Amino acid sequence: MLKNTYQSNSDITLRFLQCGRQTVDTTYRVYGLVKLRHIVRLIEITNLEANPRFSKMSKITEDIIESLETTPNRFWVKSKGLVLAASSYKELDGDRFEVTFQDPEFEGVIDGGHNLLAIGNYFLTMVLEHYGTDADLKELKKAKRWGEFKSLFLNHSKLIEDFLEKNENDAELSIQVSVELILPKTPSNELDINDFDDLLPEVQDSRNNNASLKQETKSNKVGLFDALKKSMPASIVERIEWKSNQEGGKVKAADVIALAWIPLSRLSLEIADEDGVIQRPNPTSIYSSKGELVNRFDRFMSSNMVTTDDIPAELKSNPVRSALELAGDLPELYDLITEKFPAAYNEKGGRFGAIAAVSKMNTKKGKKLTKYTEKAVDFRCPEGFITPLVYGLKSLMKLDGNGEVSWITDPAIFLTTHLPAITEGFMDVIKENNMDPQKVGKSSLAYEHVLNAFELAWLRSSK
Repeated sequence: MLKNTYQSNSDITLRFLQCGRQTVDTTYRVYGLVKLRHIVRLIEITNLEANPRFSKMSKITEDIIESLETTPNRFWVKSKGLVLAASSYKELDGDRFEVTFQDPEFEGVIDGGHNLLAIGNYFLTMVLEHYGTDADLKELKKAKRWGEFKSLFLNHSKLIEDFLEKNENDAELSIQVSVELILPKTPSNELDINDFDDLLPEVQDSRNNNASLKQETKSNKVGLFDALKKSMPASIVERIEWKSNQEGGKVKAADVIALAWIPLSRLSLEIADEDGVIQRPNPTSIYSSKGELVNRFDRFMSSNMVTTDDIPAELKSNPVRSALELAGDLPELYDLITEKFPAAYNEKGGRFGAIAAVSKMNTKKGKKLTKYTEKAVDFRCPEGFITPLVYGLKSLMKLDGNGEVSWITDPAIFLTTHLPAITEGFMDVIKENNMDPQKVGKSSLAYEHVLNAFELAWLRSSK
């Protein structure tokens, strides 16, 4: 743990310069300037869970660093600084606040994550220039995301302590950062705490709207993806970018949200919110309008018919829960189709590798891996060919008397057995669309054809 002049048993102690205070109803806001020396402790303890997006190095952060380097005495007025929130605190004399972030998912840095990354990068660069090596500095330049930077920061904690203790570094450590701290009026008052908990998601949403926060990130923040995450293997969950700039997120959340609409649209429920009934999407939108489906999913899951008003929201609809459980199977089934479709295509007399779009995809260097499970395959497959086949799995979903949906048979075994037969007719659809996967993915007839082909294959196999 880094040494800090004002450190106590709390997570952090902040000393405000030119401190201002505002209290309205049950909310207490403190604002002012905090020296860089004390921001170091914040860098040490936070993982930016409360910030709706993970920060990464970009032109924005480079401009912030340049401001710190060229006009450090004006940084406080040129940067919007940091917005913090904490439910537990103790106010001391000298405009000092001992702060504890009780729930890191919602408390901590709720706005200003890119500012904190830039400040941290600037500070650690100074430390390494004084006490580090050229190799250390090169490693820092490679750290583009918050998680990578934070790991380096902690690895150099001894050098950081040495830098903080040297009086000769006081000027650099006295750079002032604008900080806003949002607190409950009385941390021991249950009403104030409850109001504070309700307020935080609204503040996060409003403060980050100016930065065009993705709907996926907002929905993730309030827990609307939690049930879907629980239904999928952890190895797949970790590969999805539920939160903007999430480290390791190689697959967009919109991709799995779009797939989730396949079982959701199988439900007989009519879900509505204050804007009216939420319509089931057109099948082609699973391929071509994923952003719109994320927005519709947010409306659907936010309905008081589906989830509670709590933060995070809790799923209360058993039919929706059953659909999301099936949705959790779809990424692996998507990959299974990706793996087996080329061979099925060739088995029925086609030449999959000769399709222009396929050939173009497969001339690229690098390993050929499936999208979700990263399994090695012979061909990379255009999404426009795969999505209608995944949609066909809807024919293998049945409703019970409680309105809950389940598989009528093991879908993986079914695909292994029947995909060649289904592919034979689907090849005609591909040819009718000039072998163009984009046209296939946007063709409503492609989805209708595949849905019927799956149903027919099931009927024949169940006789």
